[in-house]
Amino acid sequence: MKTPDTIYLYRITHINNLDFIFKSQKISCQNSPDNDSNFIGIGDSTLIQSRKSRQIPIVPNGDFSDYVAFYFGVRSPMLYNIQKGYSNVTKRHPEDIVYLITTYETVKNNNSDFIFTDGHGYHHLSQFFNQEADLKEVDWKTVNLERWNDTEDDPDRKRKSKQNF
Repeated sequence: MKTPDTIYLYRITHINNLDFIFKSQKISCQNSPDNDSNFIGIGDSTLIQSRKSRQIPIVPNGDFSDYVAFYFGVRSPMLYNIQKGYSNVTKRHPEDIVYLITTYETVKNNNSDFIFTDGHGYHHLSQFFNQEADLKEVDWKTVNLERWNDTEDDPDRKRKSKQNF
């Protein structure tokens, strides 16, 4: 599948985080000195903590705490876990979850540093990229699926469905 003409980037967050985002006019990463001290995390806390030790092997380097994670797909496995309360994730009501949406073009036009992966960023098989030309490495068909289970035809589908920007 070819790279879409418009690449949307999705971040899911708790509705109570919006006040800080609107007042500061930014989304801060965990390692930012001016991050939201009242931030309400809604993901897998065990995974979030373990990501601190996962070094990013390409420029601008750092670890996952130095980045704000977005998804390429509108429906992510993590959103499902949040709504159902699976896998070390606190169950949240849908009305408490908001989507923040931007585009790759906006990131590019702002000259923001970025990295992206061809699968779940913590998975050892996932590769990291930081060049626009490498967006072709994203499995766009899998990103947009509604079901992410591995299949006989695609035994790596679950990992690829969690591609991060």
